[in-house]
Amino acid sequence: GSASMSPNPELTGNKEPCHTKLSWLQFQYKCNQFVGDALFMCGYKMPTYSMSDGSKHYMNAGSLIRQLDHFDVIDDILLLSRGDLLVIDYESEFEEDRTHVEIITRLDLEHNILKSTGAHRDGVLEKDNSWVLQQKPSKKYQIYFLRPKLLLNQ
Repeated sequence: GSASMSPNPELTGNKEPCHTKLSWLQFQYKCNQFVGDALFMCGYKMPTYSMSDGSKHYMNAGSLIRQLDHFDVIDDILLLSRGDLLVIDYESEFEEDRTHVEIITRLDLEHNILKSTGAHRDGVLEKDNSWVLQQKPSKKYQIYFLRPKLLLNQ
């Protein structure tokens, strides 16, 4: 439940990027924050919400699948590559708890291996998510793969 730091100077209260603790992130889910900061550091732009003071917050994981200016949807797992995003939309009673996003960090389709890195309760971890390659329809979750678009002149 701790506060996080970010390299993105546009985020609310981020006076010293990478040094200022963003207290508004305390006790919040941070998967979108981790992915947003990783994209930012690689020259991509994570979609944001504008706050009343003009500062920004990264969009939550569930909103990413509709941000086609920022991402291409990958419908064929044979086209996946490291650096693509894995979005898992779980059916849950709590809306903010429904969707999770991670970055694909290891991919070996020949051996059905997919590992991804994301923010979890116990920190940022790489986890084995090879099960998503099976793509079996389920009422419990929906899987989406997104490829960040490089947005110039941002």
